[in-house]
Amino acid sequence: AITAGVPAIFLGMLDRSSSGDTQTLSNLVQRDSVSLPETPLSFFGGDGNSLLNKGAGFLSSLFGNKSAGVTEAISSYSGTKSSTTSSILAMALPVILGLLRKHTSGGGANAISSLLNSQRDNIVSSVPAGLNLGNLFGNIPKLSTPHVSTTTTTHVRQVEETPKKGMGWLMPLLLLLIGAAILWWFLQRDKKPVEETSTAITTDSSAIVMPEAPATTAPLAGNIDSAGNYIYNPGNSVSLDLPNNAGKLEVGENSTEAKLIAFLNDANAKVDADRGNWFEFTNVRFRTGSAQITDESMTQLRNMVMIAKAYPMAKFKIGGYTDDTGDKAANVKLSQQRADAVASQIKKLGAPAGSINGAEGYGPEHPIGDNATEEGKAMNRRVAVNVKAK
Repeated sequence: AITAGVPAIFLGMLDRSSSGDTQTLSNLVQRDSVSLPETPLSFFGGDGNSLLNKGAGFLSSLFGNKSAGVTEAISSYSGTKSSTTSSILAMALPVILGLLRKHTSGGGANAISSLLNSQRDNIVSSVPAGLNLGNLFGNIPKLSTPHVSTTTTTHVRQVEETPKKGMGWLMPLLLLLIGAAILWWFLQRDKKPVEETSTAITTDSSAIVMPEAPATTAPLAGNIDSAGNYIYNPGNSVSLDLPNNAGKLEVGENSTEAKLIAFLNDANAKVDADRGNWFEFTNVRFRTGSAQITDESMTQLRNMVMIAKAYPMAKFKIGGYTDDTGDKAANVKLSQQRADAVASQIKKLGAPAGSINGAEGYGPEHPIGDNATEEGKAMNRRVAVNVKAK
């Protein structure tokens, strides 16, 4: 997946540039959180999820509504699970953005456009045979044309667009560095008891592991509705039998319920008391600017009550979040009100006494989307549930 993921990221950038939207790339490159790691260990700053969390919010800004298609194409080509592909892309993207910053003297839009155009042939020729991305990046004509196995190294191009240093070394170096980083991350992750998959259902279901003040993995694909809400793709329907005669749930494979049940059923997935085990609610929303829960949200909250009854030893905490629009203190207050509202509603719907162990509002902290985009803002206006005990 690495050999496909890195070229796919460059294709996404080239597609943005070719469509005239280089400013989006410039905004990403110039963000303070983008840096170029010097060694695989420094990618993470001692935390195996750091680079993953950093890149998760960038992916939707780069690929937009093509994110799911890119992930599916790479997974199909490489035979990896979608969650693994998303993690690889999320870790690779900040490194590539850091390289762009370094080689464009800060990441100006014109400099980025010049650099990408000068490397167009190299980028296109780096795409592995069999990786079908041509239908996703229509602004790159050569992508749909079969390319010759060897690429000439001399080009008749505008001299002023040639970067100061040749970049023929770029793709091999990136594959080496990112490959080493991802290997290190998986080795570190294996030291922890959180498993990526569960035998409870036949779907790709991973716990979102993050600090008590959370950050998450790459978000699920979705879109914004007319009210400005982020609507997650639920995936294929799955039927989940709950223990202790608590009933059966019919939910999407990408739903909060599916992932939460998979975590609770997995004996190897231990509760992380320090960082938490967080799951985003995929179908809980509020009236704009208020803590009033929408009627449509009640289905998922009732399902949460069924889960709480099915796992009587489990304890849960609710977290609330906003985007970064407006006053931070007001956002923290609103997120606290929303977290409290969800916790209160779950109790009112019949959750066992003591199963809801607190609620906290984090305001605009720990975004899962890019606040520079409307899609990212919609992602960040959310509530999540943390498993405190199981």
